[in-house]
Amino acid sequence: MSRPPIMICETCQEALTLVGIEEEGGQYVHGGSKPRDHEVVPVQAPPGWVGQCDFCAADMGTFVLPAGDFQDPNNPNRWSRGGWAACEACARLIEAGHWALLLVRVAEVFKQQHGQRMDLGQVLHLWGLHQALREAVDGPLRRVGGDDQ
Repeated sequence: MSRPPIMICETCQEALTLVGIEEEGGQYVHGGSKPRDHEVVPVQAPPGWVGQCDFCAADMGTFVLPAGDFQDPNNPNRWSRGGWAACEACARLIEAGHWALLLVRVAEVFKQQHGQRMDLGQVLHLWGLHQALREAVDGPLRRVGGDDQ
């Protein structure tokens, strides 16, 4: 069985999250908590597309953490498809196995971007999502555009 394509929003070029099962009428939505000024326009990501860091959303991804598809443990109707992009700072924490410090970084960036702290529910949601990602990882971090791409 082949892996379904990664879908992005044509308007903002950000990765989309699948809600439900595509074959049963599922739909793609913007992820994260960033306000949007447009509707989702799903298109297949072009070959080699990485996009913004899937962890902190502060910088563009310069690494990819390969992963199999997995269900969001906090919302069984949401699915993560394929690898996750990581910026330089997040990639260093992942490579060192510092997942708790990664969550601290994500929370700090969130506070800078939104002017408020994450609430406990958001932190727990991310911790569960990162745990599921860790179980789905199927290879080492790779630099975007590296020889093994």
